[in-house]
Amino acid sequence: MRTFASAFSGGEGAGVGAKAAGLTHLYGIENNPKIATIAELNGFKSIVEDFLLVDPRLLEVPDVFHFSPVCKNASVANNNKGETQW
Repeated sequence: MRTFASAFSGGEGAGVGAKAAGLTHLYGIENNPKIATIAELNGFKSIVEDFLLVDPRLLEVPDVFHFSPVCKNASVANNNKGETQW
Protein backbone atom coordinates (compact mmCIF):
# COMPACT_ATOMS: atom_id res chain seq x y z
CA MET A 1 0.00 0.00 0.00
CA ARG A 2 1.25 3.49 -0.85
CA THR A 3 1.85 5.89 2.03
CA PHE A 4 1.30 9.60 2.59
CA ALA A 5 2.65 12.26 4.97
CA SER A 6 2.29 16.02 5.15
CA ALA A 7 3.93 19.13 6.51
CA PHE A 8 2.14 22.33 7.48
CA SER A 9 -0.73 19.87 7.86
CA GLY A 10 -3.49 21.96 9.39
CA GLY A 11 -6.54 19.81 10.09
CA GLU A 12 -5.33 17.29 7.46
CA GLY A 13 -7.64 18.20 4.61
CA ALA A 14 -5.02 16.77 2.26
CA GLY A 15 -4.91 13.66 4.44
CA VAL A 16 -8.65 13.16 3.98
CA GLY A 17 -8.15 13.25 0.22
CA ALA A 18 -5.14 10.95 0.40
CA LYS A 19 -7.09 8.38 2.43
CA ALA A 20 -9.98 8.61 -0.05
CA ALA A 21 -7.46 7.89 -2.82
CA GLY A 22 -6.32 4.75 -0.99
CA LEU A 23 -3.10 5.99 0.60
CA THR A 24 -2.14 5.14 4.17
CA HIS A 25 -1.42 8.21 6.30
CA LEU A 26 1.84 8.05 8.27
CA TYR A 27 2.03 11.45 9.98
CA GLY A 28 1.51 15.16 9.61
CA ILE A 29 3.81 17.89 10.90
CA GLU A 30 1.98 20.93 12.33
CA ASN A 31 3.44 23.56 14.66
CA ASN A 32 0.12 24.81 16.11
CA PRO A 33 -1.10 22.43 18.84
CA LYS A 34 -4.72 23.58 18.57
CA ILE A 35 -4.77 22.88 14.85
CA ALA A 36 -2.94 19.56 15.30
CA THR A 37 -5.69 18.53 17.73
CA ILE A 38 -8.22 18.93 14.91
CA ALA A 39 -6.14 16.63 12.69
CA GLU A 40 -5.95 14.09 15.51
CA LEU A 41 -9.72 14.30 16.06
CA ASN A 42 -10.03 13.57 12.34
CA GLY A 43 -8.01 10.38 12.90
CA PHE A 44 -4.55 11.50 11.80
CA LYS A 45 -1.24 11.23 13.66
CA SER A 46 0.34 14.64 14.22
CA ILE A 47 3.87 15.65 15.09
CA VAL A 48 3.51 19.00 16.85
CA GLU A 49 6.73 20.83 16.13
CA ASP A 50 8.22 23.60 14.03
CA PHE A 51 8.93 21.95 10.67
CA LEU A 52 12.52 23.23 10.68
CA LEU A 53 13.21 21.44 13.97
CA VAL A 54 12.04 18.00 12.81
CA ASP A 55 14.86 15.61 11.92
CA PRO A 56 13.71 13.85 8.73
CA ARG A 57 16.16 11.01 9.33
CA LEU A 58 13.94 9.90 12.23
CA LEU A 59 10.78 9.69 10.14
CA GLU A 60 9.46 6.99 7.87
CA VAL A 61 9.78 8.04 4.22
CA PRO A 62 6.35 8.19 2.56
CA ASP A 63 5.58 7.50 -1.09
CA VAL A 64 3.82 10.88 -1.28
CA PHE A 65 4.77 13.92 0.82
CA HIS A 66 2.43 16.94 0.70
CA PHE A 67 3.78 20.34 1.73
CA SER A 68 1.30 23.17 2.24
CA PRO A 69 2.98 26.25 3.74
CA VAL A 70 0.86 29.16 4.90
CA CYS A 71 -0.73 30.93 1.94
CA LYS A 72 -2.65 33.73 3.66
CA ASN A 73 -0.83 36.32 1.52
CA ALA A 74 -2.55 34.86 -1.55
CA SER A 75 -5.96 34.28 0.03
CA VAL A 76 -8.98 35.94 -1.59
CA ALA A 77 -10.03 36.81 1.98
CA ASN A 78 -6.97 39.07 2.32
CA ASN A 79 -7.61 42.59 1.02
CA ASN A 80 -3.84 43.16 0.86
CA LYS A 81 -3.08 39.91 -0.95
CA GLY A 82 -0.07 39.56 -3.16
CA GLU A 83 3.39 38.10 -3.31
CA THR A 84 5.84 38.99 -0.58
CA GLN A 85 9.49 38.26 -0.02
CA TRP A 86 8.53 35.67 2.66
